[in-house]
Amino acid sequence: MIIVFDNDVTQRSFSGLEGMQICGEMSNIDSLDENIMFNISLANHNSQSLVLIMTSTLDEPAINESWGVSGIRIEIQECAKDCVFCTDNTSLCSIWMRVASYWNTTLITSDGWQMNNNQPLTISECVGIKIVGGFNLQKGSKIYKIIESIPSHYKIKILFKLWTIGEWQNEQFIIMIDDKPIFQIPILSDNFIFSKCQSQKVKITNIDTLLFNQAKTINLSMKTENLINDLAYWGVQSFDFFIVKCSNGWILIDIGCIPSPLECSQVRITQYFNQQIDLVDSMNSFKIQSDEIAQIIEDIGENQFIIDEAVSSITFQIQVKCQEKQIVKSFFRNCDSCNQEQYKFSNQCRNQSNTLIYYATFLQITEYKRINNKYFLNQIRNTLSIKSQ
Repeated sequence: MIIVFDNDVTQRSFSGLEGMQICGEMSNIDSLDENIMFNISLANHNSQSLVLIMTSTLDEPAINESWGVSGIRIEIQECAKDCVFCTDNTSLCSIWMRVASYWNTTLITSDGWQMNNNQPLTISECVGIKIVGGFNLQKGSKIYKIIESIPSHYKIKILFKLWTIGEWQNEQFIIMIDDKPIFQIPILSDNFIFSKCQSQKVKITNIDTLLFNQAKTINLSMKTENLINDLAYWGVQSFDFFIVKCSNGWILIDIGCIPSPLECSQVRITQYFNQQIDLVDSMNSFKIQSDEIAQIIEDIGENQFIIDEAVSSITFQIQVKCQEKQIVKSFFRNCDSCNQEQYKFSNQCRNQSNTLIYYATFLQITEYKRINNKYFLNQIRNTLSIKSQ
């Protein structure tokens, strides 16, 4: 007995000496019957369709060898409310959008897909199920389609069922975007032969691939290798194309969707002097360092940093040189409207070579990935009653 439950294959062998007398020849001790319960589970099943095939290797008339089924029940475990994929964090469930779907119904057409030399992709049938390609798509062939007018996004997910028929010996199945490989897996045939599929071996593989992409037009293609010249075919069924859009209030940048960045993150150092000094030298007398972004800043001005991973906090270490017995005042500001000073410091320089070090830690409420920073160094000099800045 062979049960194909999507990409899961369950086999169970029986002999005439197993079981008991239920419905066979009561006088024949070799004609025993057996009632078996099958319980099959699939993990992370994201497809809109499910393939169920049951068959056997019996080779005698039904009066002597037969099998049947009853009480078939298919149950699903639903995702959290509004979630497209159960593996998603519930706070991100609404970010997925299906932009294309092919071959999920019994009415199957080429849907604009082409194969090899710009020929329309044709339909074939295996074990009574229609698939695109199949016996019309030999090993080594390629299918392709241009998907246009894709809404703004930063990730795509491609889901479909890959049917491989015949003899495959670890040859690669490859998905490409703009002729660049983005996903590939080896194909190896299952051993069982399906009489209702031209007496060929059949294997179903659920393909689920996720990648970063922002293109509004995608030239999508799929192909297989033909390393060993065996009789083999392949086809596709239940194809879905998803994108990740930015949630409300988030913006799309080159690394993906992020919350609106910190509109203002400023560090200002003010030194008060009682004598004339070289202002140019003083402006080069500070250094800002952050281990989280692996940056050291010694130039006054505006900088922009891209953080490749989520951090719970960002700490700036500020080093300032100061003159003996003078005061250095500083404040650090991390806010949306920049109308308040969140961190204030005032330190007394003890000697001429003294260096003051400040630590300011900004906690992240959510996953910020970009921070705009402006650095101001204000030097105020007092000469008698004349003050200059």
